[in-house]
Amino acid sequence: VGLCESSLRLPVSASSPHNKVLFGYQMWQSVNRNTFNLGWTHWLNPSSPLDHPSFDIWPDVREFPTSSLSITGLSFSDGTPASLYDAYLNTTTSLHVGWMQHYGLDGVWLQRFLSEVQDKRFFNARNAGVQQLRGECERHQRVFAVMWDVSGCTSSNLLSQLTADVTFVMTLGIFNSSSYLRHHDGRPLLSVWGLGVRPEIDSASSLAVIQWLHSKGFAIMGGVPFNWRTQSSFSSVYAAFDIISPWTVGVYHDPANYYSFALAVQKEDASYLSQGNTQQYAPVAFPGFSWFNLNAGPFNQMPRIGGQFWQTQVDAYTSYLMPQRSS
Repeated sequence: VGLCESSLRLPVSASSPHNKVLFGYQMWQSVNRNTFNLGWTHWLNPSSPLDHPSFDIWPDVREFPTSSLSITGLSFSDGTPASLYDAYLNTTTSLHVGWMQHYGLDGVWLQRFLSEVQDKRFFNARNAGVQQLRGECERHQRVFAVMWDVSGCTSSNLLSQLTADVTFVMTLGIFNSSSYLRHHDGRPLLSVWGLGVRPEIDSASSLAVIQWLHSKGFAIMGGVPFNWRTQSSFSSVYAAFDIISPWTVGVYHDPANYYSFALAVQKEDASYLSQGNTQQYAPVAFPGFSWFNLNAGPFNQMPRIGGQFWQTQVDAYTSYLMPQRSS
């Protein structure tokens, strides 16, 4: 897409998710001197950090301020000390959101892991993180929204944990931000990922969560299984979402495999949702996948192919998949 530099930096409207590309923003990497005492979370294996990184691609940290970085004790092949960044520092958040503005990216879904925030350390870290992100998105005129991941929850504790955490985040004023993303009808938009995906959570507790969130005035995007239309036991849950976002990470592994999936599944999803349905469709694109160092899985299991794998998915979404109605 040919865009001049000035157009890339135009303010992004938070009035609707329509025609926006939002990236998942986990904000979960920490370093050994982390303020919240989280150690090398998601960077290095805590049992042997100097021998075993937990990730497969070392990030380029040349643009990070030194205040964001911590030396790992590892070295590159030329002997240069290898540093990693702390995602919970405002200097890191500022750089990330500044990149989004510079390169014309609309915004992010900030993940909030419901089982994780039951730990006071992560609760405090996540609360600081969402407020930092709010400030930087407002400053750089990007948008953000919060996605609650319910992995680790069960039918018995889902409603109590989610209502308590959402209620707390409401007290932070996050949903009143000028950069907080809204549904086209004006309601603040949030996402719940994992209903229908996690077998520990039944449809009744899932529906109770959606009903409670709607009663509080939220619009909801559901992160649902890729085969959501075939799950009759959860049909009432999926019908209650305002936006459907099927989770397809790992379902296909190369461009050819993706095309087969898109024709067989995604076009049918879009067609189904267009037939007198008020729901919107938000497909997922992922760049590739590898967790060799995390759990000894296949190395470079789903190759990025220099960005081609991700580009193939995005091109499909902007061409032959049924377009969203305008806001």
